[in-house]
Amino acid sequence: MRVLVLIPTFNRAGLVPYALNAIAAQTYSDWEALVYDDGSSDGTPQTVEAWRKAQPADIRRRVALEVARENRGIGYVRRYLAESFIASGRDLAAWQDSDDSCTPDRLTRQVTRLWRDHADVCYCDIAWSNAVDGPWRDTGPHIRHRDPSNWGELWGMEDLEAFRDAYNSGTAVFRPNVADLVPSELLIRRGGYDSLWCWAQIQSQVKVSYIPAPLYLGRLHPDQLTKRRRAPDVWAEAQREDAAIAEEMRRMRG
Repeated sequence: MRVLVLIPTFNRAGLVPYALNAIAAQTYSDWEALVYDDGSSDGTPQTVEAWRKAQPADIRRRVALEVARENRGIGYVRRYLAESFIASGRDLAAWQDSDDSCTPDRLTRQVTRLWRDHADVCYCDIAWSNAVDGPWRDTGPHIRHRDPSNWGELWGMEDLEAFRDAYNSGTAVFRPNVADLVPSELLIRRGGYDSLWCWAQIQSQVKVSYIPAPLYLGRLHPDQLTKRRRAPDVWAEAQREDAAIAEEMRRMRG
């Protein structure tokens, strides 16, 4: 099963080589990577090209780079990459943020688990680091997601949050049907972190698998996109919608 690794990036010249090194070091051999630069001004595209040229031919031809003419924001980029995956005909996709890393066995373990469980998406735990430059170093904490085997037929609020965060945080390996289910309008407006309404609509259409191990390695730093991609008005609207969903769930559960 061929995996297309989707790497959105913006002004990450100092970190993107480490993300690319992590993908190149995967024990799973059937992968390709698509790096999409969202109009960087710090030479990120040139850094990616220099990295590619320094690689063996086999790695070099697996990594493609697309560069936007202008900055459109992470929500637009994630939707563009998801649509590129759907159009590519590849079997699976994996998110990999350009300032993060992952263990060498990440793809092997997630693809194996997804295939074994006949799942549509497989996610894992995250180990965080506050190393803002250079190689990733484990400084904690480790974030453990909720196990979907305990969710039941009707997901609760925490279950929906776990699925949403797993898809958007970079830990997910998923099939085309999952990418196709995420509404583009919500993804773009909310920078990828949709309100739970989006996930409540698709929860009955996907099977989720989970590996309780930190295969994804994230960085905590001041310029982290997840800290600044939600505008206050959008965040307030998402909270109102989440509260409405919570009330409806309580009513359905009696």
